[in-house]
Formats: sequence, C-alpha cells, structure tokens
Amino acid sequence: MDELSAPGVSALRQAQDTIIEHSLDRISSAHDFYRTLPEGSRDQIAAVARLGVTMFVDSAENPSTPLTPSQIFSVAPAALTGVITLEQTLALVRTVLDVVVDEAPRAVPEEDHDTVRILVLTFGVTSASPRPRCTPGRLRPAAPGTHGWSP
Repeated sequence: MDELSAPGVSALRQAQDTIIEHSLDRISSAHDFYRTLPEGSRDQIAAVARLGVTMFVDSAENPSTPLTPSQIFSVAPAALTGVITLEQTLALVRTVLDVVVDEAPRAVPEEDHDTVRILVLTFGVTSASPRPRCTPGRLRPAAPGTHGWSP
C-alpha cells in the first residue's frame, strides 16, 4: 500500500497545478500577513509552495528516489530572512500541507485514496522537519525591530 497505481500517479500529476493554485489561494485568504508582503516576497513564498507540491508528486511517482525535504527550503532566498517569522513560515507550510491532504486523495482513483493519504502525511512529516543549516546553539532571534531568526 505504499505505492500509487499508475493511474493514481497520472491523476495526481494532472491535479498538481490545481493543488498548487488552491494552496496559494488558501495562503492568501488565511494569512493576513501574506497579503501585506511586497510582491517579490509573495512570489518567493509561492515558489517554495510550488516546489513543495511538485516534490510530493515526484516522490509519489518515484518512491525509490530518496526524499530530500531540505530542498524545499533551499529555494527560499536569504531575502526572506527577517521578512517573515518562523511561526509564519510554519503556518504557511501547514497551509500547503492541509490543501494537499484535502485534495490529493480526491484527485486519485478510489483504490488509491488510502495510499495517497499515507504518502502525503509521511511527506508532510518529513518536509516539516528540516535539518538546521547552522550549528546548534548558534541560532538566535533577529535584532530588535526585525522579524525571524538569524544564524
């Protein structure tokens, strides 16, 4: 039960762009802070969301390929550091995962519903737990008057 059928993979791939679009719509409607960000920052966040959904679909299509969730966060440019907080970042990740959890099972044939649910939850747990890029003990709150964390 850990691999999608070929029709399930195909259906999920076809639904990928819709899931991305719905994720971005939900981010915009659910998070006031997102709507107040400059366009460039919103575009950067959208790129991270797109990559996350794409990586999920890729992992469902090729389950033997090692999953590297840190890739999702590597597209987030340093320019976002201090623009959104860690709490806001986690809220955005949860929002995208919620959309995938809601929509991926509906996109695949009925016999793949349970499998895709397991895959998305496994992917979500792995993706939401990135390894820190800095040495433990070296991460500290950003300077007063700024947001986020800095190495």
